[in-house]
Amino acid sequence: RGGGVYLAYDSATGKSGTFIMTGGSIIGCAAQLGGGVYVATGCTFVMATSSNIHNCIANNDGGGVINHGTFKMYGGTISACTTVAFGGGGVCNKGTFIMSDGTIKGCTSPDGQYASRGGVRNSNQFTMTGGTIGDPDNENDASHVYNTSSQETTLTISGNAKIYTDVTNVGILNADGGEMFGTVTNGNEYGTGTITGS
Repeated sequence: RGGGVYLAYDSATGKSGTFIMTGGSIIGCAAQLGGGVYVATGCTFVMATSSNIHNCIANNDGGGVINHGTFKMYGGTISACTTVAFGGGGVCNKGTFIMSDGTIKGCTSPDGQYASRGGVRNSNQFTMTGGTIGDPDNENDASHVYNTSSQETTLTISGNAKIYTDVTNVGILNADGGEMFGTVTNGNEYGTGTITGS
């Protein structure tokens, strides 16, 4: 778990890990889950400007990042990450992911079961107020977004957020601003999603 960084919660002491990345790179790392970064429940990872998670690979979920805790993306880039199976080539989110800036692009996942979810697979709370998913200069960028089927799964887009790739929603898509330039599909064989906002 966590080929580059593994943040764990110690139930014996009640202590949880926090990692603040203000620069530098996590490159070419690999793991079963979270090729670059694994954030366990109760832990927090903060990613700031000039930080990079690049070319990481996971055998299962989360080529770049798998998050069960809290991930705050204030800047930086998650790019060229992939999974061998399952989803979330860039990010597999099962906790709280807050993105106010930065870029997720050029990420892939070979599993087409839930549409192309190379960029982000969200199974909990993903809030995007800024930053970009996908590369506006590459129409073949496979960093698509998949919002899974659950009444608790919410993808919120607002502010200056921009998604250049396709979005498949089977949960709740709350669009209160931002821009989505790709195709938005509401529902698939696993259910029909809900879209709210303006």
